[in-house]
Amino acid sequence: MTVTAPTRVLLIQAPLGRVEPPVVPVGLAWLAAGLPADVQVEIVDPNVHGPDAVAARIQALDPHLVGVSLRNIDTTQILDAYSFYAHFPPFIRQLRALVGPDVPLVVGGPGFSLFADAVMADVPELDFGVYLEGEQTFGRLLRSLDRPQDVPGVYHRAGGELRFTGPGPRTLLDGLRPRLDLVDVPLYRPYAKNYAIGIQTKRGCVLACSYCTYVVLSGASVRCRDPSQVVDEVAFYVDEHGVDQLFFADAVFNLPPDHARAICRALVKRQVQVRWRAYHNERTLDRDYLALAVEAGCTEFTFSPDAWSSQSLRKLQKNIRTEDIQRSLELVASVPGANANYNFFLGIPGQDLGEIARILGFYVQARRALGTRLRGFRFGYVRVEPKTPMWEEMVAKGALSADDPLLPRTPDASLRFFHQSTGKRATDLACSLSQLHRWPLGRRPVAQAGDERLPMRDLARRVLRVGNA
Repeated sequence: MTVTAPTRVLLIQAPLGRVEPPVVPVGLAWLAAGLPADVQVEIVDPNVHGPDAVAARIQALDPHLVGVSLRNIDTTQILDAYSFYAHFPPFIRQLRALVGPDVPLVVGGPGFSLFADAVMADVPELDFGVYLEGEQTFGRLLRSLDRPQDVPGVYHRAGGELRFTGPGPRTLLDGLRPRLDLVDVPLYRPYAKNYAIGIQTKRGCVLACSYCTYVVLSGASVRCRDPSQVVDEVAFYVDEHGVDQLFFADAVFNLPPDHARAICRALVKRQVQVRWRAYHNERTLDRDYLALAVEAGCTEFTFSPDAWSSQSLRKLQKNIRTEDIQRSLELVASVPGANANYNFFLGIPGQDLGEIARILGFYVQARRALGTRLRGFRFGYVRVEPKTPMWEEMVAKGALSADDPLLPRTPDASLRFFHQSTGKRATDLACSLSQLHRWPLGRRPVAQAGDERLPMRDLARRVLRVGNA
């Protein structure tokens, strides 16, 4: 029996379960771009539209298929350890009740892909799962709902068993442009300074940081978008929606360096008036690039050296040296208008009090060199993620069970997934007693042109807690 291919598709951003600054569902916009032209598609985000909007869109569209993006499992922040996933299974049960038993429910997104087996086992109401990048896989699945075993990159159920067809294809980015016309951009604009509006300039990462999921999700080789298309997307936000600040949501913006320079030059040439932030790698910096990026609108160079000593940097499989971190500060200090933000980890295996003291010394130096241009300086702990090198090492040593999905099923359950042991009692005790990760070593984000007070009360009125039933 052949199943008719869906022609009406509703894509939903999974609810976060609490009121907080939302993020543009750019992943769903990319997914919609890969669908056949004859498919009518809509995007709804209960985190800005409110929970009632999901039912309203379902009633109005009468979708043949519903896709849900599980973007984040939890905050990954020890100071705010909260599980978004705890609200996901109840939401899917509500969704199943709304659409009935015959409408396929499909899940995807980075959060799902990291925990795919566990999520599919945990939520039997889901019919299919799209693993990793879905721009090609999702469209093929729509045409093969009766033959999901023929589509690479798909989780499906057969005979009461969960099955996986193997990894699917990577997306050729220059062949697509995200369907931002399907996104209610004005609803996200008030939260722009909280990283609500992100743009991908590439996928993949050539680095191999032991704790990071970017390689797992996007691969170890880099696929770059045409800089002109990136700037077109920036201009869409700026010219059509009055957005004047955003961030480049790459693992690292300045790798490869020539691609970052090309984007900056294109922004300058087209005179796009926008302020932006991005993560940068310390090793490839030079003063000319920093000056060009500032001219193009960069208001913050964010660095995650994560460690200081050679031993800890090697443990985290970083591609930088201590002198690269030092040099990054000197370069930023030398460029007028350049601001910096630094992130470091506590609890790295082998880390000692001397290393932590040297990081604090670097903070003092950075504050003296940059003053208010040091926009942030933060300590945190690694949230251990499945399939990363750190996870593999912990499993090999017996510190973690390979069967532990690391999936927080209650709002406060994610606390146990942070790596907080250096293996040195004095260091661990000092970190515990000092609560160093709570110290306010940096400024809060500085208001920029066009900022508004975050309308959290308005958002709270619109977005009640979702998925608690």
